[in-house]
Amino acid sequence: MTDDDDERPEGDAGDALGGEFNLVEGEPDWLDEDFDPDEVEVETDEAAGTVAVTVDGERTEFDADDLPFDPPWKYQDEEFSPRMQARLGASRELNRLRERFGTYQLAEERTIRPPELYEGGLEIVEEYGKLADAGAIVRNDEGQVLLVRHPEVEGWGHPSGMYEGEDSLVETARREVRAATGLDADVTGFCFVREKHIVREVERDVEPGDLLPPSFPMVTVIFTAEASGDIEVPEDAPVTDARWFDEPPEDTEEFTAALANQC
Repeated sequence: MTDDDDERPEGDAGDALGGEFNLVEGEPDWLDEDFDPDEVEVETDEAAGTVAVTVDGERTEFDADDLPFDPPWKYQDEEFSPRMQARLGASRELNRLRERFGTYQLAEERTIRPPELYEGGLEIVEEYGKLADAGAIVRNDEGQVLLVRHPEVEGWGHPSGMYEGEDSLVETARREVRAATGLDADVTGFCFVREKHIVREVERDVEPGDLLPPSFPMVTVIFTAEASGDIEVPEDAPVTDARWFDEPPEDTEEFTAALANQC
C-alpha cells in the first residue's frame, strides 16, 4: 500500500524512517491527559517468549515475535538488532546520496510478508547492513535509453539488482549496468527513491491504539546515468538482451516505461 496522501519534505530520510515505536492510527482508550507513563508495567518471560504490558490495571500479553521492538533478552550482546541496523543503514545511505546529488521525492510503501520471508530479509541485513536494491535509467549521447531483458521478467526493463555490500547504491547500479552491457556508466542523479516498510505478518487483529507489528525498511534507488559505446552482453550476464532505444517499445515494463518518461 502506498501512502499517497502522506506529504513529507523532499529527502527527509530521518522523518520517513520514523521511530522504533509506532501506533496504529486512532487514539487508544487509555491515552488521556491523566496518563502517566511511569504506571506502565512490562513483564518479560524469556522461557515462554512473551512480553506482558499492563496499563491502568489492564494486562495484555504479546508473543515476543509479534512486537514492533525486540524483547530485552534478544540481541543483548550486540550493539544493534537487525531491524535497527536496517533503519540505520537506510538512513545513512539516503543521507549520503542526498549530500552527493541533492534532494529527492521519497515514495513510501508498506507490504506484509510471512515470517519466513521477513526473517530472510533480516538475514540479508545482518550480512550487508541494510536491505536495498538499485538500478539506473541510462542514456547515451544521442538521448537513447538503455533497456535490458531479464530472464524471469516479460518485457524490457532497466538494469537493476540487489545491494551486495558495495560502497554505496551508486556502485550497485554501476555494477548492474556493467554486468548487463559491458559499459561503464556515469551516475548523474536521482530518478526514483522508495522506502518500502516490510511488515511481519502476525496472527492477531490490530486495533486502533495497538502497537504496529514489527517492520524494517527496504530502500530502492533508481538513478539517472550516462554511458556510450557498443553494447556487448557478457556470457555470464544476468540479462538475455540489452539494446539502445530511441523510445521504450510497447512491451516495456510499466514501471520502467514510467521511469524512462520521467527521467
